[in-house]
Amino acid sequence: MTFARSLCGCARVVASEHLTGDEADTERGVGEMLCERWGCPAGGHTPPTTLPDTAALPLGRTAVHVARAAGLSETPRTCPFACLERADALTIRVMRAVVRSGDVLRIPVAQSLPGGTTAADDQALDAYLFAHHAATRADDAARERERAKDPQP
Repeated sequence: MTFARSLCGCARVVASEHLTGDEADTERGVGEMLCERWGCPAGGHTPPTTLPDTAALPLGRTAVHVARAAGLSETPRTCPFACLERADALTIRVMRAVVRSGDVLRIPVAQSLPGGTTAADDQALDAYLFAHHAATRADDAARERERAKDPQP
């Protein structure tokens, strides 16, 4: 996934903000080019009908690889990391509420959402909780498999 992640234009643009001079300009330029080639909606572009897939820029094969590695039912038509780099307003709103309700602040989610929860908030929170629990179960199962392979004396 490291190679796939290196082809995320948004991540490259964000990384350029921590650089200076020509290095920052080059990284930002590469990032903007990748956003355009992916047709990344997070970068303000429209996904292409078919992703470019050349030896120099294997976006189509990269999307297939990410789909397999992540267990996706469909191959992304654009950068598979778009939703991670620049989330929509609803996702940001709900994730901020989840963070505020976490271990440190312990504020109930409904109280941390300005104006209370909406039906869309509830659906997003349900999706987050489902994904979080599925990830936790998968992590637990992986740890159990590792323990079974390497019993401690």
